[in-house]
Amino acid sequence: MSWTWETLVPDDYATMEAFIRARRGCEPFLWTPSDEAAPVLWTCKEWSHDREDGGFYRFAATFRQSFVPT
Repeated sequence: MSWTWETLVPDDYATMEAFIRARRGCEPFLWTPSDEAAPVLWTCKEWSHDREDGGFYRFAATFRQSFVPT
């Protein structure tokens, strides 16, 4: 599943990217998508970012559901 966050302030963008990068694409993490009622276990190996006008950022990530127990 792919998600995109737009108009992120630099600190929020940096926090998101640091979180994803620290897991190196293989460490699962819990996150609750807006269309889910409970957190789901994910991994993320692919992400990108763009700088938008006004100093904001756009962050896109592809998450894969993980079924490995934590």
